[in-house]
Amino acid sequence: MKYFFASDIHLGLKITGSDNREREQRFVEWLSMVERELESPDSPKGALYLLGDIFDYWFEYKQVVPKGFVRILGKLAQMCDKNIEIHFFVGNHDTWCYDYFEQEIGMQVHKGITIMELAGHSCLIGHGHELRTEQVNTRYRLMQAIFNSHLVYKIYSFLIHPDLNMAFGKAWSLSNRVSKQLAHTFKGEAEIPVRFAREELQHTHIDYFIFGHFHTAQHYPLTPTSTLILLGQWISGTDCQYAVLDETGCRLIRF
Repeated sequence: MKYFFASDIHLGLKITGSDNREREQRFVEWLSMVERELESPDSPKGALYLLGDIFDYWFEYKQVVPKGFVRILGKLAQMCDKNIEIHFFVGNHDTWCYDYFEQEIGMQVHKGITIMELAGHSCLIGHGHELRTEQVNTRYRLMQAIFNSHLVYKIYSFLIHPDLNMAFGKAWSLSNRVSKQLAHTFKGEAEIPVRFAREELQHTHIDYFIFGHFHTAQHYPLTPTSTLILLGQWISGTDCQYAVLDETGCRLIRF
């Protein structure tokens, strides 16, 4: 059994040094590779895990979804039609997804971190933005509460025209991204996911903590039997990495 993990493609983000069409084509190539692996008789009952921020801004209306990404959505639908299991974990940039991915494509959607048993390993999986709520950060907790409120979603989708919504969302995302570096410099024990994992290990044994969000690809041993995996980002196109989990363990691979 093989399980594939990727996150933080940020399709739709337009910044200097980041070509959307090239990034989309590269990700389709990767999905095609995963498709071949999971169709192989040597990899029965494997699955694909997309750990959030696949899209830079995603907002579903009842009858409207964002323009673009047809190659990605088509490939994912094709894989689901072949009974390849795909799990989509909602990130902070694609928070407002509801039933489109499940009903139209066939993916299983998860909101929040989840513990799963995969290939004989206990895995705690999520996008990673949820971990920030463990910190005393009132502003961030309030923002997440608003973003995750179904009532706010209903009001916003009723009052705001899709064109205005997408223009605002893309502008907000772009301003947020240009204020930061594309890649994050990993700081070891000071990192939020490291602190979170160590707190979890005090009462529950987890073999692998697997997150996206932090834009740094890391294979970080926590104990002799527990490891933190951070998936990195695909925005720059120079260091696209994904994870593969099987009976032998979890490893990061550059695509």
